[in-house]
Amino acid sequence: MKRLPFRAIALLSIGSMALVHCSSDPGPVAPDPTTATVTHAGTLILRSGQKLPIQYEIIDGKPRWLGDIDLKPAGGGEMHLDGFTLDAGGPSTGTFASGQLWKNNMVYYRFDSTIADPTTILAGMMDWMSKTQVSFLYDNDKTASDYILFRSDTSGCHSGEGHRTGENDIYLQQGACFADQAVHEIGHTMGLLHEQSRPDRDNYITIQWSNICQGAASGGGCASFNQASNFQIVNTGIDVGSFDFSSIMLYPAITGDPHFAVDTSKPIITKTDGTTYPTPTGGLSGADQLAVQSLYGSNSVTFADWFYISPGAAPMQVVQGGQGQANVVMNGPWVHNDSGAGASTAIVSCNIPGVTASISPGYAFSGGEGVASLSLSASLSATPGNYTCVVSATDGYSHVKHYTMVSVQVDACAPSSFSSVCSGLVTPLCGSHGAGCGVSYDCGSCASGDTCSSGFCCASGESWVAADNACEVPGSGGKTCSPPPRGCGRGRYWDDQWCVCVGIN
Repeated sequence: MKRLPFRAIALLSIGSMALVHCSSDPGPVAPDPTTATVTHAGTLILRSGQKLPIQYEIIDGKPRWLGDIDLKPAGGGEMHLDGFTLDAGGPSTGTFASGQLWKNNMVYYRFDSTIADPTTILAGMMDWMSKTQVSFLYDNDKTASDYILFRSDTSGCHSGEGHRTGENDIYLQQGACFADQAVHEIGHTMGLLHEQSRPDRDNYITIQWSNICQGAASGGGCASFNQASNFQIVNTGIDVGSFDFSSIMLYPAITGDPHFAVDTSKPIITKTDGTTYPTPTGGLSGADQLAVQSLYGSNSVTFADWFYISPGAAPMQVVQGGQGQANVVMNGPWVHNDSGAGASTAIVSCNIPGVTASISPGYAFSGGEGVASLSLSASLSATPGNYTCVVSATDGYSHVKHYTMVSVQVDACAPSSFSSVCSGLVTPLCGSHGAGCGVSYDCGSCASGDTCSSGFCCASGESWVAADNACEVPGSGGKTCSPPPRGCGRGRYWDDQWCVCVGIN
């Protein structure tokens, strides 16, 4: 879509796109005054030689189609898709013209200096790697001849369609484009179009044209924005499966963008029966994955060489004076050909003040993924902030080194005053207990009627039993499988499966 202003963004189903709700999305982004839109009539020249009439706009001085697909001028006022053309063969062939897919299911990537925080982009790539047979490999040595360059600008989320030789730009506006938008734009670069552009879309959805900004005639915030061209049907694409209301390539039914909808409380798209549908979110849908399989081969036949750092969307966290861990998840032929030893892994670059990093040897599950453990240790003098580590894994079968990145957040220790911390404890403390970071908790006296037992506040008639990690009546034989009346101790929670209080970590 145009700009990012939507609370969601779209993904795929071959020949599709969608808006996806992001819970961390702060809301509509104030439009750049230079992005007021004027729609132009143009021609898209397909590789087959067929000429497709299109409506496009000039955004930041460059042509853009269907809201977020960057076009490349072809001379004479005509345009080619940015390095990608669809064959006009149709669904029966199930193929695209040569040169538009990434070779060997591998995509190298780099970050432009405008990307200050790659966290959500890494999460988007992890979604692709965990659900498809496509690999994303960090071009640490800058030796790849073809690669994606992630950039940030002021005009939202946009990219070219499909692979071209050399640099392939994906623009994800920092602070405005989130993980689902990254998944969506990667989808375009992999060869996917918008879902609402499918030739059969009118059998499933109704475009609410009266509520879509169409320039001065629409008035209000729509005066300089004509969004009608976002809904052009592309009949030269290849549709995979039926219309997918969960596709990350599908626009949402309702958008909060006043430059897209005349009335943001009303839908811009409905089902044909007039009802709305949940905003697609959560990355690639099941049907999206089938579409990728049709392009790049079945996962059941060939696994890609890839690895990523969990937990994905959230940065890996470590506190001053503490440790943090994350899984290094790996897949590829080397997992199945190294006698279960997994890939050897190493830190390449993790220049965080006061933080050291290490990775344990990997191991492989039978017929599945390989897993290693990335550990970070922060000294008390570690400098809080957000950082990026570059991690490498050496293929145990081909001995090829692959790179990936992980976002790291170093947190400061708790302050020396713990009154607010103590008041929030399920089991209050009545003495001094080590809290890490070189300090101690001291919550003072227990509430009226409670007794102080081993430094913990227990109900009258109970005492603290370390073995059960709870306050209980002496001689009661321990707790049954139910949470202790006063809850678990500091930093612990009740595990119903094991009937014990366990550590959060």
